[in-house]
Amino acid sequence: MARSEAIRLNQRVALCGSADGATCDGDWDRWIVVATGTGQVIRDNTAIAPAQVSGPPAGGIVFRPSGRIGEERTLIA
Repeated sequence: MARSEAIRLNQRVALCGSADGATCDGDWDRWIVVATGTGQVIRDNTAIAPAQVSGPPAGGIVFRPSGRIGEERTLIA
C-alpha cells in the first residue's frame, strides 16, 4: 500500500513503526503509512497476536514517487 500511495500521490511515503499511530518511532507493534511531506497518516494498523512484526528503526521504509525505495531495507514479518 505504501508503494502505491507514493506513486498515486507523487510524493515520498513511509511505512514505519509507530507507538502512537501518528509519528514514526520504530515501535513495530503498530505501524503506519504516512506521506512524509505532509505528515498525513494514510493507514494505521496494529499487529494481532500471535503475529510479530519487526522492521527498521524510526525512519521506516520510504518509497519515492517512482515507487522505488530510497535505500536497501529489510522487513521481516
